[in-house]
Amino acid sequence: MFRVFIVLSIFSGLVFSQSSSVMTSSSTSSTQLQTWEDLGVMPIRLITELSRMCIVLSRRDYTLDNSHSYTYIQYPSSYRTTLTQATNIVDRTFRALEMSMTRMQMIINQQSQYVDQVLKLLFQVSIEEREVLLPSTLQNINKIAEDVISIMKKTLIEFEQMTNFFNELLRAVQPTSRPDLSTTTSANKAPLDIDHATVLSNILNYINTLIVECNQMTELSIKLTSLTGRIMKLINDKNTLLWILFDIEEMTDLLFTLSASYVEVSRKMIVPRISSMFRDLMLDNEQECNAEVQKLIEQSNTNISSVQQYFIQSIANQQMNNKERREKYQQLINSSTK
Repeated sequence: MFRVFIVLSIFSGLVFSQSSSVMTSSSTSSTQLQTWEDLGVMPIRLITELSRMCIVLSRRDYTLDNSHSYTYIQYPSSYRTTLTQATNIVDRTFRALEMSMTRMQMIINQQSQYVDQVLKLLFQVSIEEREVLLPSTLQNINKIAEDVISIMKKTLIEFEQMTNFFNELLRAVQPTSRPDLSTTTSANKAPLDIDHATVLSNILNYINTLIVECNQMTELSIKLTSLTGRIMKLINDKNTLLWILFDIEEMTDLLFTLSASYVEVSRKMIVPRISSMFRDLMLDNEQECNAEVQKLIEQSNTNISSVQQYFIQSIANQQMNNKERREKYQQLINSSTK
C-alpha cells in the first residue's frame, strides 16, 4: 500500500511565528486532495478512451482528411495505423513519466541524511562551525529540488509532444472533416458507437490535467529552493530555522510519496493496459469487440476505485506522519530554549 501526502506547504501555507516559535497550518481542502488523486486516475481514463478507439478501428479503417497538412501524423491514409502511432506515443510518454518518478525517488531518498546533518549542526557544534558547514549541507538539499525541477521539465516536454499529436488528430476527425467518424446520440447506442472527436477531446483534457499535476510538483520544488535560501539568512535564529526545516522535510516527503505513488499505479494499472492496446487493434469480430469494450470499462472502473482507496488510506497515514513530525520539531524547539 502506498501513501500520498497532503499538500500543506505550498497550497495551504505554513505560518511561522518567530515570537512564539509555534507553527500552525491551515487544513487542506478536498479539492486539493482530489488534485493529487488525478495523478493516478487521469492516465487510466486516458488509456481507457484510447483503447475504445483501438477496438472500434479493429474492424474498419478510414482515411483521414487529406485536405490537412500534417506535422505529427505520419500515416493519414490509415486511421488505424495512426492509432498505432498514438499508442506508441502514449506508451513512450507514460514509460518516460514512470522513469522520471523513479529517478525522483532515488534523488529525494538522500534528503533525510542532509536533514540529519543540519540538525547536528544546529545542536552539536559551535556557531562558528555551523556558519562554515551549514551552507554546503543546505546546498545539497537545494540540489535535490533543482534536480526534481529538471526532471519535471523534461516530463512536460513529453506531454507537450503528446498534446500536439492529439490536437492534430482531433482536427483531422472533426465532424466537418469526417462526418462518418461522428455518431449521433441515441438511447440504443451500441458499445462500439463512439464520437471520435469527443473521445479525443476527453483525452486532451486528461493530458492537460496531468500537465497541471506536473506543474504543481515543479512549483513545489521551486518553493523548496526558496526555503533553503531563506534558511541561510537565519543561521542564528534557531527556532525559525527549525520550522522552515520542518517545511522542507514535509515538501520533500510529499514529492517522494507522489513519485512512489505514481510508480506503483503505473506498474500495476497503466503500463499493462498500454500493452493491451496493441492487441485491441487486432480483434476479429463484433462480438469479440463488444466483450472487450465491456471488460475494458469494468477494469477501468475497478482500477480507478483502487486508486481512490489508496488515497483515502494515504491521507490518514499522512495526517499521522504530520503529527509525529510536528511533535518532533516542537520538542527540538523546546530543548533549544531551555
